[in-house]
Amino acid sequence: MKYPRAVPVLIFLLISAITGLGVFSIERVAYQRERARLQSISQTIGSALERRSSANVAYLRAGAALFSTVEKVEEPLFRRFVDELRIDSGYRGSFGMGWAEAVKPEDLENYERRMAISALGGRAVFPPYDGSRKWIVPVTFLQPQTGPN
Repeated sequence: MKYPRAVPVLIFLLISAITGLGVFSIERVAYQRERARLQSISQTIGSALERRSSANVAYLRAGAALFSTVEKVEEPLFRRFVDELRIDSGYRGSFGMGWAEAVKPEDLENYERRMAISALGGRAVFPPYDGSRKWIVPVTFLQPQTGPN
């Protein structure tokens, strides 16, 4: 044998290569497992968001259908509509539902007077109208009437 010390070196290199391949394959499997787990989580989150957005769209369509059938949205009608939706019982992601009436700037004083007469009390539109918009859209009704709302 020309190089007697080469055998241990070859054995060492062979064991090192096998160890390196083992570590590489273990890391690759762990990476693939983690990637699959994250993909599963992201699909679950995406599905949940899609369900929630579908519920929001359904609420908006229901409101649009109802309110397109009446000349003027009154507070008792709006309250009953939101009560029937049962937003406060188990629906997460929303504090409630509001109705915002579009008011022309020249009708703002009449709107505020009408709100003062109603059971809602006399709150002025906030922020005050600064003359820069064609329409003012104050939140007129907000249900359910809870602390955050």
